[in-house]
Order: sequence, then structure tokens, then C-alpha cells
Amino acid sequence: MTKTDEDDKKIPVDGHDDNKNSLGGKVRKQGGRKGKRASKAIDQKTKLERSRQSARECRARKKEKYQLLEEMVEGKEKDVLDLRKQLESLKKQLSNGVLPKPEDILPVVKEQPSEDQVNLEKNS
Repeated sequence: MTKTDEDDKKIPVDGHDDNKNSLGGKVRKQGGRKGKRASKAIDQKTKLERSRQSARECRARKKEKYQLLEEMVEGKEKDVLDLRKQLESLKKQLSNGVLPKPEDILPVVKEQPSEDQVNLEKNS
């Protein structure tokens, strides 16, 4: 398209053709964005679908995280019960006048973090 063709398609914003060459006259192109509304609607639909998919994935991650936390809580509750049993056993030994062996006093709970704890820390 030549320069003169572009100038012919431009119409002044204020409606006066004689202001085309003056400093204050603003000129805009005629036609501009034809067909943009159809693509805008498609973009809106794809954006909405991506948002829905993202929300699904977020809910799935959240559900998985809560399941992992519940499993960790169950494990900790089991450890607490084991420690309470050990405490009762040690109390009985002390009440009978028997000193417990050092290996009986060592905690039942593992010193190393479990895989669940490591995975949870990675996901956070």
C-alpha cells in the first residue's frame, strides 16, 4: 500500500478534512480492527478454559497435600501411642525398683525425617 492510499483511508477525528495538515488536527485510520471481536470472544473462551483447568489442578494438589498431611498425623499419633506405652513400661520398672536399660530409654521415634515430611517440604 502506498503512502497516498494510507492518507486516503484516514479521516480526521474532529470531522473537518481541512485540519489534516495542521499541527493540532488529530487523524485516525478508518476501519482499524475489523474481525477483532470474534477473536476476542475466542480468546475469552480459551482464557476461561485455562482458568478452569488451573483451578482443577490446584484443587487436586490441595487434596493431595491434605491426604499427605493426614497420613503424617496418623503416623505421629501412632508414635505418640508407642511412646506412651514405653513411658508406662518405664514407670512400672522404676516403681518395682529396677533401673531401666539404656536401650529401653531410647525413643521409638525415628530421628530422620520421613519421606512424607521431605515431600511436604518440597511441595511447600
